[in-house]
Amino acid sequence: MPRKPQPPSPEYIKEMVSRLQRKYQARNDRIQKMRDHRMMRVEPHVPERYRKTATVFKSPLIFDMSRRAVAITSKGLPVPKITPVKLGERAQKNSSMRENWLTHAYRKMGLKAYQQLHDAVASDGVGVLKVYLDKHRWFGYGPQGEDEDAGEYLERKSEHQRRSFPFSWEQVNSLTYYPVSEGEEVLEVTTREDVPSLARRYGLTMDGDHLVKGLPARQAGRLGSVVPANFPHSVKFIEYWDNRLFAYYIEDVLVKWGEHAYGRPPYWETEATILSTHDPDDEGIGYAAPLVPIVEALNSFVTIQMNWAYLNGFPTAKITTTDPMALEVTDKEITFIPGVGYQAPPGYDVNWMNVPPVGGDLTQMRDFFKAEGNQVSLAPILFGMLGQDVSNATASTMIAVAKSIFGPGMQGVESIFNGIGAFMQEQIENELREPV
Repeated sequence: MPRKPQPPSPEYIKEMVSRLQRKYQARNDRIQKMRDHRMMRVEPHVPERYRKTATVFKSPLIFDMSRRAVAITSKGLPVPKITPVKLGERAQKNSSMRENWLTHAYRKMGLKAYQQLHDAVASDGVGVLKVYLDKHRWFGYGPQGEDEDAGEYLERKSEHQRRSFPFSWEQVNSLTYYPVSEGEEVLEVTTREDVPSLARRYGLTMDGDHLVKGLPARQAGRLGSVVPANFPHSVKFIEYWDNRLFAYYIEDVLVKWGEHAYGRPPYWETEATILSTHDPDDEGIGYAAPLVPIVEALNSFVTIQMNWAYLNGFPTAKITTTDPMALEVTDKEITFIPGVGYQAPPGYDVNWMNVPPVGGDLTQMRDFFKAEGNQVSLAPILFGMLGQDVSNATASTMIAVAKSIFGPGMQGVESIFNGIGAFMQEQIENELREPV
């Protein structure tokens, strides 16, 4: 008799999490940097003395390109195309029925996760979906009642199943996804702040400074210990999946595990940029990634020019002597109010402190990076500004080039949905064993 599989030990999971977070550190850093630039959280450098008056510039170019890329690539849910396994009317009819079923299945599962997937591919360069089969929801109509005839029971069952589609999906944060081995093991590591809710769901409490499963012996029977006040603010929640098992861990505590019939971890991943390096350090390259150094330079140069304009627009008055023999003027006697005329004391003159002019080289550099940004971001195409001197043939070529940049990511999303469609139909045939 084969030995029943067991979940990995908490020590194994802790070590794997540590190794995988080191392995994918460069990927995660790149993704986080892109998110910070997209949300315009990155401040250009300003010397300490100028921070009180300097107005910093944060280009919205990365945010806007990501938004437009998602709008182009996620116009609607995918349209399934299934090739008949053989020639003939019956095979063609079967493939058409499957296409129709998948079209409606995707709609029932919702548009939000699909749009989030495209957003992750565009911005993070990595998109991940997780798909569940909920048999409890599907079979939740219960057994036939004693006073319920067969017709009423079947009608109740049918009505329940129309409202209870058994599959659901969710988009997985790219920063939390760690494939251990290709298609065989996956770790998803998230930080959760709903600690009391998790503790209640999985029967956890505090033993000193540590979360433990169940109540410590010295606390047994004390109701107040069920929700202790010293819960941590957040905990690390880890999902482990392989081809047969799933297991949930909160910090170092195994809280739930079991076998599943998926035949694989229920995660589907794709990337926006396909590289041949096979190096995790090179992952996480979204469509707007080439814009990062350009935007950083553009932000710096425009901030310098804005600061120059500020210092000239709100200049500082300066009093200078015109007569070496003039009486010394105290600070109280040289009060200056902007917008109010001022008569300098005898032997003195009032003028403005001149700010050194911004050189033409700075303007040229700013214009250079702006032009580079337009070229890298495909701005003329994405903004519909091809120019009056562009012929229809040239415009069509430029649009085709723009679409080709999104091609690998869109093909990857298409591949994901091919896999998800096959997975759902396999689960229906092998697990539910009845029409859905």
